[in-house]
Amino acid sequence: LLALWQGEVLHMVFHTDSYTLPLPTKIGSILTDNLNKIGENTIATVSVASIGLVLGSLLGYITAVLAACFPKLGRGGLSIIGAFASLPVVAMAPVINNWTKDVSNEASVRSMVAKVIVVMLISAANMSLNAYRGLTELEPYASDLMATYAAKKSVVLVKLRLPNSVPYIFVALKVAVPASIM
Repeated sequence: LLALWQGEVLHMVFHTDSYTLPLPTKIGSILTDNLNKIGENTIATVSVASIGLVLGSLLGYITAVLAACFPKLGRGGLSIIGAFASLPVVAMAPVINNWTKDVSNEASVRSMVAKVIVVMLISAANMSLNAYRGLTELEPYASDLMATYAAKKSVVLVKLRLPNSVPYIFVALKVAVPASIM
């Protein structure tokens, strides 16, 4: 396939030119010529995704724990976070970019802060909704057993709710990690 592509046989089959479908050698030369810029942009993308993912996941999990401990207040917080989850990123990003215009005089810093906030909101929404489900969907016998032992809310949280939420954390991360890079 690579030989057919390089030999421009695929161009004849698909009725296209080498500008629309560049030759593999041309692609390779462009990549090697721009290797430094590709490295810089890769580092920037990974750092924004990592920082936003960690901060957003922590914020989302803390919100879910608070929502599980204080149901009346928590449902309001989860509703707000759920609203952020339903907003398209293309609508949210320009608004946040405008909010961060006073962060720094340097455009690259402002851009990085705006991107971190967008990633943070996306991962926080995902984490909080999934973690809340894990914190609240308990086996009935486990809740009854804790009530039988007259366990305090803090003991129920540490011994029952937090361990029950671990699989849901990984489900949230499974969705949030690719979303943070996009």
